[in-house]
Amino acid sequence: MSGIFAAGLAGIYTTAKYAVVGLMESLQPELAPHSSGVSAFCPGLVDTNIGEHEKYLRPAAFSDTTYNQTAAERAAFMREKIFPHGMSPIEIGERVPQGIRRNDLWILTHSEYREGAQQRFDAILASFPSDAAPPGRVTAEAMVVRNPLFVAERVRRLAQSQKKGQ
Repeated sequence: MSGIFAAGLAGIYTTAKYAVVGLMESLQPELAPHSSGVSAFCPGLVDTNIGEHEKYLRPAAFSDTTYNQTAAERAAFMREKIFPHGMSPIEIGERVPQGIRRNDLWILTHSEYREGAQQRFDAILASFPSDAAPPGRVTAEAMVVRNPLFVAERVRRLAQSQKKGQ
């Protein structure tokens, strides 16, 4: 979900995830004419051992530094208190092929992240100026002021939801 909204203190990690989501959103319309689907897989919290990576960050010669002690404490906290509440890797893994078969642009796994995404989207919309743009500029920017991909994806997903509800 770090490719959808930033949460926590993981700037480099979040930057990489945003880049991947942007790449997938850009590739989708480029590859669609070639019958190639593109999805951005954005899972929420998963019960994995990802927190174990902290012990590999520094060589053993530097393992007694304050950084490593803090990192070890953080990893232990994540391993013991956070990750066990995550979705199982099996359940996550089952959702991926479902999203690929549906040709979902975004494969999102956890409904509880909806509010955080909504807050981000609302904050972005609230940040736009309210003045009217000059018509000439709007015409000149026609190719970049909106992306039909997002409208099409929303319509497609709403149609799928309605079909499920019947």
